[in-house]
Amino acid sequence: MKNSVAIMVMLFAALSITSSSVATVVNVPSDQPSIQAGINAAGDGDTVLVAPGTYRENVDFRGRAVELVSEAGAGFTFITPPLDNRLTIRITDVTGGTAVLRGFTLYGGRYSSTVLLRNCSATIEGNIFHDNIPLDGLNIEVISCAYTSSLIRHNVFYDNGGIACIGLRNGTSGTSIINNTFNRNNRGIYTIALGATVVNNIITNSVAYGVAVSDPVFKFDLFANNNIWNNHPNYAYYAVVGVGDISADPMYIDASGGDYHLLDGSPCLDAGYPDPAYNDPDGSISDIGAYYFHQDPSSCCVDVRGNVDGDPDETISMLDLHYLIEYMFKDGPEPPCLEEADVNGDGEIDARDLSCIARVMYSHGNPDQLADCPEVK
Repeated sequence: MKNSVAIMVMLFAALSITSSSVATVVNVPSDQPSIQAGINAAGDGDTVLVAPGTYRENVDFRGRAVELVSEAGAGFTFITPPLDNRLTIRITDVTGGTAVLRGFTLYGGRYSSTVLLRNCSATIEGNIFHDNIPLDGLNIEVISCAYTSSLIRHNVFYDNGGIACIGLRNGTSGTSIINNTFNRNNRGIYTIALGATVVNNIITNSVAYGVAVSDPVFKFDLFANNNIWNNHPNYAYYAVVGVGDISADPMYIDASGGDYHLLDGSPCLDAGYPDPAYNDPDGSISDIGAYYFHQDPSSCCVDVRGNVDGDPDETISMLDLHYLIEYMFKDGPEPPCLEEADVNGDGEIDARDLSCIARVMYSHGNPDQLADCPEVK
C-alpha cells in the first residue's frame, strides 16, 4: 500500500506541473503527522490525502479551498473529535475556490454541529456520519449550512441527534442535497431559507420529522423524487410531498450493520429524478439514496476496467490516470464509461481506483488488480 501511495503522489505531482495551476498533494501521515497539519501545509487547490486510520482531531480548513480526501474511503478512514463540544469540521470563509470533504466516517461529536459550512463553496460527498449529537441537542445539526453554495451528495447519516442532519439557514439557495441516505436519526432535513435543491434522498425511521420547512414563505427550488418513509411525521410544518416522492421501505441490505446499499427489488431503483444529468453510472435512471444498484443490461465496459479515457485499443496508460485525476479533483470531463473508471469494481470512483491504476502500471503489472467488467445479462 505504501508503494502504491508513493506512486500516486509522484504522478499527482507530475501531472500538476503540466496543469494551468500547480497543485500539491500533502500526504497524512507520511508528509504531515495529522489532518490539521496537512491542511496547514496546503493552499488553495491542493489536496490533503489521508491514509486509512482513526484521526482524533477537530479540523479547521482555515479558509482554504483544500480537497480533504481519504485514500481508501469512508470504510477505512475515521475522524472523531477529541473536543466533543466543538465542531468536528469547520469550513468557513473560503474565497479561493471550492473546499472538499470526501471519503470519511465522522462520529462522536456531541455538543456542537459536526460540520459547519459558512461563507464558502464546498462539496461534501462519500462520507458516513453516525452517532453525532445527543437526541436532545438544541439548535445544532450534523451539517449546518449558512451563506453557502454547496453540494452534499452520496453521504450516509444514521443514529445522529440534533435538530436535523442537514440544516439550511440564510443564504443557502445555491445548495444541492442529492442522493443521500438518512436512517434512524432524530430528524432529517430542515430549511429556514429560500431555495436549494433536494432530490433523490432516502429519509427513513426518524424519531421526529423527515423533512421540515419552518415558514410558509420558505420553499425549495426543487424538491422531488425522495423516499420519505416511517418518520414521525414524514413532512413537518410547511413541508409538502414533492413531485415524484415515494414513501416505502427502501430495502437496505443490512441497516443494523451499517450497510445502506439497496437490495434487488427496492422501490428506490430507477425511481430518482428523471433528468439524464442525474443518471446512475450504469446509464439507467437514477436510483434514490447514497448507493446506486448496478443493473445495466448492456455494459459499456470491455473485458477488464481501467480504460478511463475510452481509447479504442483499450490500453491502460498515463492518459487514463491523468483523465481520472482531472475528473476527480479538477472538474474535468466525465469518463466516457464510468464503469471503466471504477477500476477496482467496488461501485465507487475514488482514490482507490487511482491507486489501482498506479499499481498496475508501475508495480510490474498485475492484471488481477483490474476488476472484471459486469457481465452482460
